[in-house]
Amino acid sequence: MQLEQQADNMGKQDAPIIRGIAKNVTAINLTLDQIGNTGVRQAVNVPQDAEAFLPDSGNYREKLKSQLRFSSPVLRFAMRISVLLAIGYAAVHLFADDNYSYWLLLTVVIVARPRLAVTWQRNKERLIGTFIGVLIAGLALWWLPNTVALLALAALGLFGFFAWNRPRYGWSVSAITVCVLLSLSVYRGEVLLLISARVWYSLWGCALAVLGVFVFPIWSHAGLEALVVQAVKANRDFLQTVSKQRPVNEVWLARKNAHVKLAHLSEGLGFAGLEPTKGDLSRLLHIQVLNYRINAVIISLFYPGGF
Repeated sequence: MQLEQQADNMGKQDAPIIRGIAKNVTAINLTLDQIGNTGVRQAVNVPQDAEAFLPDSGNYREKLKSQLRFSSPVLRFAMRISVLLAIGYAAVHLFADDNYSYWLLLTVVIVARPRLAVTWQRNKERLIGTFIGVLIAGLALWWLPNTVALLALAALGLFGFFAWNRPRYGWSVSAITVCVLLSLSVYRGEVLLLISARVWYSLWGCALAVLGVFVFPIWSHAGLEALVVQAVKANRDFLQTVSKQRPVNEVWLARKNAHVKLAHLSEGLGFAGLEPTKGDLSRLLHIQVLNYRINAVIISLFYPGGF
């Protein structure tokens, strides 16, 4: 109702777009009500060629062969991880004399990611979670001298690690840090050595992962123009499919492809915004907004009944 009221106050150019969005929202709401009342199978019309909506798995050998080139992000990231692990192993082999040096290599494997933005985010979550976990474990060792209580808290930390590993990585790091420090302190002692090793190896592992971004770098801004071209072509194909009144399954496939390409463009621009040599992104951001508006126009004007 608010969208309809807003459309009444708009001009002739924008009002049809808002009304089309309102119709789509109404159709989505009705579908959700049907799913809740009658079940998914009865409410949703599954296309006969449902396999067409699945990603093309392709041939394994062909996929492997396509990655065996220096410009492949997969190969470059594999080479980067190899270099980082070699440097980390050499460092702990030459300079570390404790039993916890593997934490450095483990940190590198966990936080190093192909893109700088994701690597930076994982680093922040890893460090903040580690410090919080160290603080909780230190307070527990100070206030809970009972071994059973410490092991119970460690078991709770292990449960928290598995529960939050996907949705809340920072929380899971805190939980596993508590679990590891309390368990090892009970069975091995050396509390100060454990805490210092956990902190220092996490710091050095995160630093190595961030610096490793510049080893065989994978910059998102280098492929932005290609993503823009793909998004424009996908919108064009979507428009042609709808305007030619093709079967509904083809319309759905064209819409899906357009949305996927727009999502890839949005993700690429987000990653490029954090890169050191990103350049001027204003032009590409403007094109991204135009693509979203074009996509909305195609949906609202050429399919007014909603999807």
